Amino acid sequence: MLKKSLTEHLSFEEITNVNDSHRIFRKLNTNSWLNHDSWKSAFFGKDEKNKTEIILITSRDSKVEELSKLMPSIKIIKNQMLLPTLERIDDLAFIATYRILKAYEKLNSPCLIEETSLLLDLKDFKKPFPGRFYRDIVENQIGKKTFAKLYDNQLAKTKSAFAYTEDGIIIHVFEGICEGYIKYDEKQWKNVDGWDDFFYPKGFFESLASLSDLKHIVNMRQFPTSQLLSLLREKEYPGIYEIHVTIWNCKKTEIKDGRNPLIPSNEYIEEFKNACKQLKVKPLIITMDNKDKPMQLQTAAYHSFENYSKAQEHAFSISKQLEQNGLPSLRIRIEAMLHNSECPKTNQEAQKADQKNYFELHARLAIFPMENFEKFEKIVNSYCLEKIGMDSKGLIKTKYSSVGGNTRFFVNMRSYNLGSIDTLSIWKRLLDHLKNCGFEIAKEVKPEYCVYDEKPNLDDSKNQ
Repeated sequence: MLKKSLTEHLSFEEITNVNDSHRIFRKLNTNSWLNHDSWKSAFFGKDEKNKTEIILITSRDSKVEELSKLMPSIKIIKNQMLLPTLERIDDLAFIATYRILKAYEKLNSPCLIEETSLLLDLKDFKKPFPGRFYRDIVENQIGKKTFAKLYDNQLAKTKSAFAYTEDGIIIHVFEGICEGYIKYDEKQWKNVDGWDDFFYPKGFFESLASLSDLKHIVNMRQFPTSQLLSLLREKEYPGIYEIHVTIWNCKKTEIKDGRNPLIPSNEYIEEFKNACKQLKVKPLIITMDNKDKPMQLQTAAYHSFENYSKAQEHAFSISKQLEQNGLPSLRIRIEAMLHNSECPKTNQEAQKADQKNYFELHARLAIFPMENFEKFEKIVNSYCLEKIGMDSKGLIKTKYSSVGGNTRFFVNMRSYNLGSIDTLSIWKRLLDHLKNCGFEIAKEVKPEYCVYDEKPNLDDSKNQ
C-alpha cells in the first residue's frame, strides 16, 4: 500500500487489498459510504437497466476493436483526450485510478481507461524492466527491433489494469497478466503498434501480431474485461455452463478471402476429433439448414463455475489449445444453464438484462421419412416471431440442423428479450405442434442462456 500522505495527495484511497483481482478505490472528501464489505451489494442489488455503452479513453482503434470482441454486448466509444499521469508510482492500478478520475472531471460520464506494462525480470535491475515506461524506453530510445534482439528468448510478462468509474467517486480496477517471452523474427515482423511484433504468448510460436485474429483470447485483457462485463451486467451467473468453440473448416494458412470452406476434409475432421479427445470435450459436426452455409465443427462440454469470469477463462483456454493444435478458432459461445439463479425469468427481467444474451433450446427428432421434410421445415419456420411479449420487443428465431450426414435432425430456437417463462411456453407449443403432425421428439437438450457469443450472426451467414 502507498503511504497515507501520498494517497491524500492523490485524493483517493484503496478500500480493498493490493492483491485482490478486483481492486476498489474511493475518492476522498466525498459523502460516499461505500466500503469494502458493502460494494458488492451496492452494485449487484440495483434495480436498473445495465450499461450498454462505455467511453474508453484511448487513441488506438485496435484497442477498441479488441474490447468489442471481448465484450460484444457493450458499445465501446473512443475518446482521445490527453490526461496527466503519475511519475513516482509503479502500481498500474493507482495510475489508472488517478487518470480515470481526471477523465471523469472532464466528461462527467461513466468511463474506462487501461494502463499497460511490459515486465522483464533482469538481474541488473531492481524493478521489472521496462515496466510502465515501455513506450518511452523501448520505442523512443532503444528502438523495438534493437530491444527484441537484445532480449531475444528472455521470459517476459505483459500486464494490464483497467479502471472504470460510473460516478467519479468509486473506481473499480481489474488487472490481468499474460506470460510469454521476447523473440526477434524478421520474417514475422509486421511493424504494428506496441510490443505485438516481438512478444510471444506462452505456448505459441507466433507473435501477438501474427495472432491478430486470436489476440483477444491469448493476451492479458481477457480476464479483466470479463470481470468488468460482470460488473456492467450486475450479474455473475454462478453455476453450470456449456462451452462451445467453433473452429474454421481448414488450417489458418488455407483460409482465402476470409471465407470458411463449406465442408472440411475428412483428415481435418479426424484432427478435430483427436484434439477434442485430448481436451476431454465432445466433438460436434453440424450440417446447417442451408447447403450454402458452411458445416460447423464445434466443441461441447458442461462445466461448473463460480462466476462468468471463470467460465470465460476456461472457454478461452479451450480455444487457445485448439489453436496450438493447428485448429483456428472461429467463434466462442458461453451458455449458462436455464435454471442459473441469475437468468431472467420474466420478460421484464429479460429486458433489463444484456440485450445480446438469448435463451437457446434444442430438441432431436426421431428419424422420419425424408418425404416429410418439407412439412417439418414449414412448421419450424412458422415459429420465427417478431414483436412479441412485453412492449412487443421479444424476438423468436427458429432453425433446424442435422448431424451424422442428415440422419439426425434438430429443431433449434432462440429467444431475445423474453424471460424463461414465455420462452418455455413458446418452445412447448412448437414441440407439441411437431408431435401433433407425426414427428416424434427423441430427446430434449437442456435449455441454456447464452451470456457470451463472439459472433451471434454466424448461424445466419452464408459467408462465414
